[in-house]
Amino acid sequence: MKKLLTVFLSIILFLSALSAIGIPETEAATAKTLYVKSSTGLKSAAKSSSSTLLTLSAGRALSIDTGTLKNGYYKTRTSGKTGWVLKSKVSQYAYSLSKQKIYKTTSIKSKVLKTLNAKQNVTVVGKKGQRYKVKSGSTVGWVVSSKFKIGQYNPTFEEQVVKLVNEKRAAAGLKALKSTSSLNNAAEKKSKDMRDKGYFSHTSPTYGNLPSMLQKFDISYKAAGENIAAGQTTPASVVSSWMKSPGHKANILSKKYTHIGVGYVSGGNYRHYWTQIFTAH
Repeated sequence: MKKLLTVFLSIILFLSALSAIGIPETEAATAKTLYVKSSTGLKSAAKSSSSTLLTLSAGRALSIDTGTLKNGYYKTRTSGKTGWVLKSKVSQYAYSLSKQKIYKTTSIKSKVLKTLNAKQNVTVVGKKGQRYKVKSGSTVGWVVSSKFKIGQYNPTFEEQVVKLVNEKRAAAGLKALKSTSSLNNAAEKKSKDMRDKGYFSHTSPTYGNLPSMLQKFDISYKAAGENIAAGQTTPASVVSSWMKSPGHKANILSKKYTHIGVGYVSGGNYRHYWTQIFTAH
């Protein structure tokens, strides 16, 4: 009896040890329709050096079993050929290239269900001809596929700063600031100048003070302001720092400003340099 008990306890301890080690479970296979982000090859094996069976064009729908992932490749079958496609080259998402509408049917004459801003992500749930069936929040409808790019749009640091600034303004009951390419360019040049010339100041050895700089970039304005920062690693941290400073916060929440430009660069002594330029028109 003692021998049987000892064997039984040994089995329990062995199973407990396996549980503690964490024996990996097989990933459940999930069939998904994914879409090609940009032109890529269907490979004969799950490695880049293998031969290309055929070229897959952007927007092409592929039925993929996500449980087949191997070396960063998914196994799929299309046009009578079975091969491998890079996971990084396919997605179930897309984003609008400009302001777009989601329609009730494939016809652009049908009811508009929702209007999307530029660079807004949606989930692609189907395709029919030159139309994608998409889901945005609780809205499901059809869009013109040529006006969308497969993949998720990841906002730049500059875009994130503008979004955070406008959220602060909205909370204060103020209108959103409009981002312009000319101000973004000037702000980026200022950040680069601070990094490359090794200074941190509102007065640049290259461009002078803010009015001089805006004049050099041929930017007209009625009023202007500038926020600079260095060392903060993320958009959230730099906006938080500015909001804790009365002078910087005043620029962000000024009623007179209508436009904004943001410039971010990495490197240099402080590793991260930020510039905001505000103007009123």
